[in-house]
Amino acid sequence: MENSIVQLLSAISPSELPAPYCDVTKAVSPEAALRLASHYQGIDIYFARLDDTVKNRCVKLICESESSAAVIPLELPAPYCDIAHKVNLETALYFANMYSGEHVCFPKLDSVIRIKRNEKIRNEFNGYNFQELAVKYNMTDRWVRLLVSRPFCPGRKSRNREIEGQVQLGEFL
Repeated sequence: MENSIVQLLSAISPSELPAPYCDVTKAVSPEAALRLASHYQGIDIYFARLDDTVKNRCVKLICESESSAAVIPLELPAPYCDIAHKVNLETALYFANMYSGEHVCFPKLDSVIRIKRNEKIRNEFNGYNFQELAVKYNMTDRWVRLLVSRPFCPGRKSRNREIEGQVQLGEFL
């Protein structure tokens, strides 16, 4: 199950990600943004203002060391330290410059993952592989049948909408 979620996350393009993650992909790799997404989704984080001396020390460490993950300053506050451990020190400094002194909510990626999962199920469906897809995506075969039987409507508001050309039961009575 975890493996299929990782595959779905890797299939998501940076433009499909919500705002904070999409902003990050402009400065770092999409893989780094997805690592942050898997760790911080659904969390509201306060990014404290960093002292210039701390920023300068971090920049100096980045320039001096070949691997920025090798050395992380002890005086780095919690969210920046976590980001430096999860991704790298450059990304932590990017957040310090972009979101310093702000609360940032990293939304959950459930809806993005669900849309991508449903799209992949529809593409992989061959007319007979209900159980195979159910096992692969950790769903029931009944849900897979329901999913592939309805038309794909990304902006769907209601399940009881009319489809163009659909014949109504009352027309026969």
